[in-house]
Order: sequence, then structure tokens, then C-alpha cells
Amino acid sequence: MQIRYEKPSREELHALVWSQPMTKLAERFHMSDVALKKICKKHNIPAPPRGYWRRHECGRPGRRAKLPKSLNAAPIVIRVREEIQAVNADFLSEEEQAQIEAELSPAMAISIAEKIERPHKITTITKHALKASQIDDYGAIKCNSEEAFYVRVAPESIDRVLRIVDALVKAIEKRGYTVQPGKPPPPNEYKPRYDHAKLIINGEIIRFSIEETIRRRPHRLT
Repeated sequence: MQIRYEKPSREELHALVWSQPMTKLAERFHMSDVALKKICKKHNIPAPPRGYWRRHECGRPGRRAKLPKSLNAAPIVIRVREEIQAVNADFLSEEEQAQIEAELSPAMAISIAEKIERPHKITTITKHALKASQIDDYGAIKCNSEEAFYVRVAPESIDRVLRIVDALVKAIEKRGYTVQPGKPPPPNEYKPRYDHAKLIINGEIIRFSIEETIRRRPHRLT
């Protein structure tokens, strides 16, 4: 996902909304037509009324509304969020291009099972570590094991996170990648710091963790 910003003037945006249907123009900015209409309304830019483009197709175009003056001097900033799909093939080897094409096939999609069958070793380690963990001040438990990923979730999320871990690890091994365990903490350390497992993909180390956002609310006496 990448973020870019477009800063059209009021005149430019006015010309755009009268040049094509709002739904098509919204696709350019990777947003809904409702969100684009709100931007136009905020900057006092009139948009074509309902049925305008239908009449236009029938050879009966309506009158284009003029752009009124506006006291709103704030610049128009459209935040565009778009998926990064294209990769410059000039920088990829034939093997890398083949891997990308293989990942895009439906057969390589990663799905989370409703029930774990034959759990992976890392899934079992994660389960035992979470079960043995003490609840912290935020009501969460952690997976403290150098043989598993770092996981911090609420106790009621154990089943769900185990299904995610199991699906991920099996998908990694299906692709020929590996999971490398971390180093155990030094003995007799008061608060041991764990070096958790990490992914090894094409020789590169990629650290992975799952952490659930938990809000702590102060208890009020009643």
C-alpha cells in the first residue's frame, strides 16, 4: 500500500467532475463517489445532478453549473491510497518473476482453517507458551519462546491466533522457505528478553509478530 497526494485547484476539480461520472472519477482517486462528493461540497464545487449523465448519453446534455466564488481558502488535498501491484520487471530475474506469478494464482492463497488438523510444531509451542503466560496489566498474554513468533493477545483470542500461526507456518514451508528459531535468553536473567523465531525468505531475515490491540480502562467504583 502506498500513499500519494493530489492537490487539484477548485477550477481543475470542477472541470473533472463535469467531464465524467463521479463514480469513474472516484476510481482515479481510489475512493468512493460519496467521499469525493463530500470534498466537492466542502469546497463549494457544484457537481452534476442525478440523471445528468443519462441525459448526456441520450443526446440531451444539461447545462454545466458555473463555479461559484468561495470564501474557503483551504487547499484541496486528496489522499490517495493505492495498492502496489506493478513491479518493474527490468529489475527481476526470471525466477523472481515466476515466483510472483505463482503467488498470484488462486492455488497459493492462504486460508485460515476453522479447526486445526495436525498442528505444526510451532503452533503447539505457541499454544503451550500462551497457556503458561501470566496476564499482564492490560489483560494480555505473551508467547515467550525462542522457537516461536512473538504473540501477544487476549486470553479469549488464543484459538484464533493459533489458527493464524498454523496457516502461516504451513504456507511458508509450502513455498520452500524456513522458520529460524531465535537465541534463548541468558540463564538467570531477571527479566529474560526473548529472541523470537523469524522467517528466512530468499536468504533474507524477516521478523514476524502478532499483537492484539487492547485498551485498558480504569475501574470506577460503584
